[in-house]
Amino acid sequence: MKLLKKTVLISAFVAFVLFSMYVLYAFVVAQQIRDKTLTDIAENHRADNPLPNICESVLRRDIEDCRKCLLRGDDPEQRCTVIISRIDETIRLEQVSPLMISAQQNDTIMFDLLCQFGANLRCKDFYNRDLLMVASWFASKEIIHKLLASEANLNWLGNKDFSGNNALYYAQLSGNTEVISILREYGFSEDSSSDNSL
Repeated sequence: MKLLKKTVLISAFVAFVLFSMYVLYAFVVAQQIRDKTLTDIAENHRADNPLPNICESVLRRDIEDCRKCLLRGDDPEQRCTVIISRIDETIRLEQVSPLMISAQQNDTIMFDLLCQFGANLRCKDFYNRDLLMVASWFASKEIIHKLLASEANLNWLGNKDFSGNNALYYAQLSGNTEVISILREYGFSEDSSSDNSL
């Protein structure tokens, strides 16, 4: 009888360990899929939607390649369309500049390089979303701090997309409470953002 109890306990323990390993593996795979980089997505869609060289460099986070593109005269305002796939959503960013991609990726080094070569901080995408909206949507805190501290008078509070939404709306989409707090401290409120979605 004691041998049977021991066998049952060992079997239950082994089953628990195997189940725990399966859950951990599923979590890791889900995170990898959710956090799939724009570079992977760009490579998958390159045949259907070839990207300008500078956009590819920014997507790959290849600072040296981006610098070479800029030094040979590539326009830092080139536009491209990127698709971001996550488990729970697919986001299509249309007519975005390399600066907007770096804001989405929270890549401050690439962002600064593009600004040094004259990238426009007032750039907007196909839906009239500005840099702060994109950075807020993807919870890119370092870029948000850079933009809000910028000496250029960019009137972030007055900017709205074509649906009437401002940066706070996109921060709420991200669900990042720290980003929402940063924007509220800067002066954004629910009253200044509509409830429309694109």
